[in-house]
Formats: sequence, structure tokens, C-alpha cells
Amino acid sequence: VLVGLALATFDSSEEHSGWYAPIPVSSIIFGSFSSILFVFMGKILVPYQSPPLTLPFNVATLIFLAGSAHMLRVQTGPVVMPSFPDYSSSNVDMSITAKQFFSGTIRGIGQVYLANKISSGLLIWAGIAVCSRIGALAAFFGSALGVLVALATGSEPSAIEQGMFGFNPSLTVTAMIMFYVPTL
Repeated sequence: VLVGLALATFDSSEEHSGWYAPIPVSSIIFGSFSSILFVFMGKILVPYQSPPLTLPFNVATLIFLAGSAHMLRVQTGPVVMPSFPDYSSSNVDMSITAKQFFSGTIRGIGQVYLANKISSGLLIWAGIAVCSRIGALAAFFGSALGVLVALATGSEPSAIEQGMFGFNPSLTVTAMIMFYVPTL
């Protein structure tokens, strides 16, 4: 599912509209490859007692994106060139409201599944809560922690509100709470 969502997200909608066959076909192929990678990485990580989590998804998606640059019939969206933030202007308002903070936190949980709507984030968070209240609290805490770190480092408020800094901390804190037992 994650591979299909990622490939559809990176698809170039400017080149075509509606149904575009290479994306579902690639999703099936690389989704299957992701499952094989999951088993392979799971066996490699057994001595470390660590699950592969979403690493196989990331690897499969990156292999597709790296390879699609040379595929003639698959067009992906434009890649934004990485750049450092511009901190030269001191009159930029870097404050956010409580609504923007909680919007970024909930959207951060939804961004785990590439869903940007607040309603999607709430539904995903509710689904996590049905399975585990502790997991839901960990996901919320992780996403909120990501928003706080983004604020502390001076990230753009609109990106914070869109949940761009909450999905990875949400996954990380949830995995740490659910899979690792603290030892003293």
C-alpha cells in the first residue's frame, strides 16, 4: 500500500490526466518487491532483535525513483533541488497559533500514509487508538515533538502546519515505545 501511495504521489500529473497504467503496474511490482525485501531484511536483523519496519518500503520506492529517471514511458514529477533555508531576513514571522500547531501534529500522523487532510490524520490516529492507546499516544507525542523541533529550528510555518515535520518522529516514537523494551 505504501509503495503504491508513494508512486502515485511522485507521478507526473502534468504529463497525463486520469488513468495512467504504468503507476498501478509499477505499484504491484515494487509492492511485491517490498514484501520480499521485508522478509530478507527481517532475517538479516534477527541477531539484533530489530524489525525492519518501513525500511523495505523506503528501499523499494527509492529504487523505483532512481530507475524511473531513465524510463521513457514513466514520467515522474519534478524534483525540487535541495537548498539551505534562508535566514538572512530577520523580519519574517516564525510564530504559529495553537490551531496551526495541532493541525501540524494531526497532519503529521496522516502524512505517514501521505494523507494531508486533518480528517485523514484523525481517522488514522483513531485507527491506531483502536489497536493500541499507547501507540496512539506515542504517535501524537512523536508528531508534536517533530513540530516543536521544527519550530525551534526556525522552519517555515506553512510547512509545519502541513505536517511535514511530524510523520517521521511519529513513526519513530511509536516504534520505540511499541517494539523496544528499556533496559537499565
